[in-house]
Amino acid sequence: MKGFTLIELLVVVLIIGILSAVALPQYTRSVQKARMTQLQTMTASVYQAEEIYYLANSTYTSNFSDLDLTIPGESFSGNIGGISGASSASHIKNGNYYYIVYSYEAGNFFTYGAYIPASGSKTKPDFGFIRYSKNYSMGLAGVTACVAYSTDAENLCRSMNGSLISGTVLGVGGKLYRLN
Repeated sequence: MKGFTLIELLVVVLIIGILSAVALPQYTRSVQKARMTQLQTMTASVYQAEEIYYLANSTYTSNFSDLDLTIPGESFSGNIGGISGASSASHIKNGNYYYIVYSYEAGNFFTYGAYIPASGSKTKPDFGFIRYSKNYSMGLAGVTACVAYSTDAENLCRSMNGSLISGTVLGVGGKLYRLN
């Protein structure tokens, strides 16, 4: 009668355990990078649409419907991670992705995107992405940044060659990592 010994089975289980312990964090990081890339792409598109709107109207807008860009999703109210852009901002939710565009005066605006998992909280998203207009104040003019609300998100931002903008906190504890 042939079969496997208990030791052989334990070795196989141990090898599978080690492989999964190494593979799962890598897979999770890859999924997070893909989500961040989606945020980065969408906020870049909104940024470009704002610039086109400015060329046509000599002002920026706080309304997604004014832009020559269609973002699928539904409007929502409130803030994400402490970012609301005030009541005049435009907010769109597409699945677990939330986008805000806000123009607070003729020459300034920012676009913000955040990812919130189904079990997450609007108060503290997993991570976000923000682009500031060229004329934005507070030393953030033209800055493109990854926004980290947790240690895992900080590692994600650093893996995208982000450098911490010291002394800058976004909303409720979001650390900004300059990407440009």
